[in-house]
Amino acid sequence: MRGSFVEGELGRFAQEIRTLHRDLAGRAELQPREPYLILALTGDGKGHVAVEGEAINHFERDTMLRFRFNIDQTFLMRIAEALSDADPTS
Repeated sequence: MRGSFVEGELGRFAQEIRTLHRDLAGRAELQPREPYLILALTGDGKGHVAVEGEAINHFERDTMLRFRFNIDQTFLMRIAEALSDADPTS
């Protein structure tokens, strides 16, 4: 899968993830202009985070992977840091 992000998209998602980590409730969403990867993390207020997303390889071929899994809130800060490192505007 290949994709690209507009400057600032990953940084904004990282900030939403930091807020989710702080509050443990709410939603952080990555919805880039080029929707090769759409991702949402939703906290239940108890430290459980549901991850849902879609990865699209070729729009013209309708090749898509939809996924859903759960993580613990302890992973959120490492994810946010990695996204910030990948975004030069962060």
